[in-house]
Amino acid sequence: MQRILLIDDEPAILAAVGDYLRRRGYAVNVAHGRAEAEALLQEHGYDCVISDLELENASADRGIQLVASVLRQWPKARVVVLTANSHLRYEREAVALGVDAFLLKPIPLANLARIVGALLAGPR
Repeated sequence: MQRILLIDDEPAILAAVGDYLRRRGYAVNVAHGRAEAEALLQEHGYDCVISDLELENASADRGIQLVASVLRQWPKARVVVLTANSHLRYEREAVALGVDAFLLKPIPLANLARIVGALLAGPR
C-alpha cells in the first residue's frame, strides 16, 4: 500500500483529502504543521507528500523550506504542493526545487487523486 503524508493547517482539508485518498486505497497520515510533518517523515517512509505552503500562520517561504527539506531528504518521494497561494514566485521556486505538481486550492478531489495516482504510477 502506498503511503501519503498530507500537510496542512486546516483541519477540514486534512479530513476531506485524507478520507478521500484513504477510500482510494492509500495509507494516509496527516500533519497539522511543520514540526508534526518532520516527526512523521522521520518515523515513516512516504511515497508522496502533499503540502500546503502557508502553515501555522507562517509565510509561504517557510512552506517552500519544508518542501525543499522533503526533496533533499527523501528524493524518491513524489511531492505535490497544494496551496491557495497563487503567487507565481512560489510556483517557480517549487518547480525549480523539483516538486512534481503545484496545485491551487480549491481542486476537485477526483482531480487531485488522479494526479497523485499518475505520479505514483510513474518512475521517479
